[in-house]
Amino acid sequence: MGWGGDQREKVMLVEGQEGYEMRADTPNGDIYHTPAFWCATTQGSGADIQSLPEDSPWVRDSIKQHGRTRSWLPGQRFSPIFQITTMAERLAFVIKFAEAFPDASRCELVIEFTGLADRSLDETEPGVSYSLDRRSAVGSRRLSASVGLTALGTDPAETGGALLGPISDCSTALPSTATRSAPW
Repeated sequence: MGWGGDQREKVMLVEGQEGYEMRADTPNGDIYHTPAFWCATTQGSGADIQSLPEDSPWVRDSIKQHGRTRSWLPGQRFSPIFQITTMAERLAFVIKFAEAFPDASRCELVIEFTGLADRSLDETEPGVSYSLDRRSAVGSRRLSASVGLTALGTDPAETGGALLGPISDCSTALPSTATRSAPW
């Protein structure tokens, strides 16, 4: 798969809760992967930590090869399509993970971005861009949503939009099944 270092899932014990965790480090010269960490416990909690895909060497090289004229350096851009894809993957996992907890009716989702200061919204696709003059004024943002599992399974895009919308200023509307805990 290309991951280096400790990449296999393993059983863990955190504060008396058993679960699984995986740490994936990237070996020197690996441009296709970014470091990642995830864990999921038998009590139904979990976390996923990764660097922004926008900052990977693979993305920068791919952009050059596809005729993009503007440089794409680490820490300068924030791509909504990367965040939408990542959110969809995480919500699909939560929906499937929730099946192991038949008595659960709601889940708490938290998304936290760091390293946002001075990034501008942009896309990797040639011809697609946002205002390069508008840059993030904050270094981090944290949003949370309490979502009914039935609603999440029926329309995960609505929940994903509620969590990602304020980050990219695409939408500030919250679905009726979610509540935002951080003021914007």
